[in-house]
Amino acid sequence: MNLLLTGCAGFIGFNFLKVFAEYRHLFERVISIDKEGYASYHLIKEYTKICNDIDIEIVCTNIKNINYTLKGDWIVLNFASESHVDNSISNPFEFYLENVNIVPCIIQMIGMNNIKKFIQISTDEVYGDIPQDTPSVLWFDYDRPSPYLPNNPYSASKASQDLLLRSLAHTFDFPVQTIRLANQFGPWQHHEKMIAKSILHVINNEPIELHGDGTNIRQWTPVVDSVKVIRDVLLGKINTPVVHIAHQHKLYNNNQVVSIWSDIIKRKYDIEVKTKFINNRRGNDLMYALKTEKAVDSYFQTSLMQRFEETIDWYFENQNKFNRDNTYDS
Repeated sequence: MNLLLTGCAGFIGFNFLKVFAEYRHLFERVISIDKEGYASYHLIKEYTKICNDIDIEIVCTNIKNINYTLKGDWIVLNFASESHVDNSISNPFEFYLENVNIVPCIIQMIGMNNIKKFIQISTDEVYGDIPQDTPSVLWFDYDRPSPYLPNNPYSASKASQDLLLRSLAHTFDFPVQTIRLANQFGPWQHHEKMIAKSILHVINNEPIELHGDGTNIRQWTPVVDSVKVIRDVLLGKINTPVVHIAHQHKLYNNNQVVSIWSDIIKRKYDIEVKTKFINNRRGNDLMYALKTEKAVDSYFQTSLMQRFEETIDWYFENQNKFNRDNTYDS
């Protein structure tokens, strides 16, 4: 069996490669397609090295530009998507079209009959938001999936990807497995995302910025654990049609999360963290919350606090990899 990976020069995909390496031998041919866009500048060297080390063929291009066909039987693991909500708000139509073209281009490149499994990496944001006092029994469900109610162009584009795949599964028995992720954090994340941006602001003696009044809630989930779930979905160890991945810790709003980060930074680096509130994002969702199954929960044995501390340490130790002008500094 052959394996097509897309979007592995991005944050989650690159962290996946690290846990996939020892299983590379299970696949005859592995290809990684990534356009290596602006959010990959800081990890391209490492991405290229790991692909070369474990014999993954690199194709550096936008998927929509590929005009050839892959022969044989394939499993697809699709990480590819632009993912920054602010960018989708500032340029909604170009952003939306970039994302919705990804899935059909992949399928046309291989042929629907030659894809033996299509694993789609999606997001909790396709469900929209829920009130902050919602009990856990009413969180977004994986067993009887909650309705799609996306509230920004990014989440709409991801819902469109998912809906196309769902329609192909229903109409053609196309073999789809969808993974929906809560907000991820960890090493190698681009500095446009909240935790990476916040830590680098602290390092540069700048305040952490909080949208609105800081009361938005996300299920912060460490990528180093999430990618192990994704790996085992790929290996056929988790077979439910929809897989929700979220660390089932106590829910924290952004003010509380920043307070936790500030305590860690003060204790370890003797830095007093400053914060400031900025204008709320247009249509900012109040809360996301995924219900998960016990099989997924078993991957999250390390506490959220320890994962926060490990991530903060990583950014302090690797701050030279990030420049505001998106250039890599080795």
